[in-house]
Amino acid sequence: MFCLAFSETDKEVIYTGTLQGQVYIWKGNELKEIIPSVHNSSIFQIAKLSDGYATAGKDGNIRTWDSN
Repeated sequence: MFCLAFSETDKEVIYTGTLQGQVYIWKGNELKEIIPSVHNSSIFQIAKLSDGYATAGKDGNIRTWDSN
């Protein structure tokens, strides 16, 4: 895991960015979901926005995500 962000709605949910450009969604210590191909390479940052999240990758892209 390269970076992480905490959910504001569920204190047990954590989002982590991987070296392969995926986002993992955890609830407690259980992996609940993998979002593949978010970036073409490592995710350096996950930041909470007012209506979702933003991810920044080594590929030079910043992507925004709504809360869903």
